[in-house]
Amino acid sequence: MAGGTRLRPLTLAALLLAMGAGIVQAAREWRDLWAEGHVVLCVTEVVRLHGDRAVVVLQNRSQARRLPVPVTVQDGMAIERRLHPGAPHSLTARAIDALGSRIVRVAIDVSPSGGLTGTLVMARGFFGSRELAVDMAEAIRLALDEGAPIETSRDLLEVAGVSEEEARTLALDAARGKAPEAGSLPVHSF
Repeated sequence: MAGGTRLRPLTLAALLLAMGAGIVQAAREWRDLWAEGHVVLCVTEVVRLHGDRAVVVLQNRSQARRLPVPVTVQDGMAIERRLHPGAPHSLTARAIDALGSRIVRVAIDVSPSGGLTGTLVMARGFFGSRELAVDMAEAIRLALDEGAPIETSRDLLEVAGVSEEEARTLALDAARGKAPEAGSLPVHSF
């Protein structure tokens, strides 16, 4: 009887260890499955357009696809300032930090109403995470403030992105003052 009592804590410890290892393995496999369908983007430049518009150009790190994100000139200038080292963090980023949370990543997806939408994925502590839908420009600014990755699906990048060759053709046409033909512009409806 005494031998059986000593075995129970050891058996319980082995069972808990096996369950912990299983949880870690399941989390790794889930992360790998999620990563297969998503790509990480980085801000390469902000292009100012005529009027009150600008375009933030996000580029896939492993391929030459670019995702143009239209923003206002003010938002474009705020994002452009954050591309330089030592730029001050926004009030929103400081508030998130003061509340004990951190931005894990920014996800770009298609909005149900059309266009693109940004989602902040924030973590607080070890287990808690929250998703918060925000304006695209704010999501990009916060990602740059916190050094968080900007991610989107491979499908969205393939549909809404432009290749380096397409971007070069559009830039040359704009430099020549030639308006691109309607059929040559990528038109995307979400």
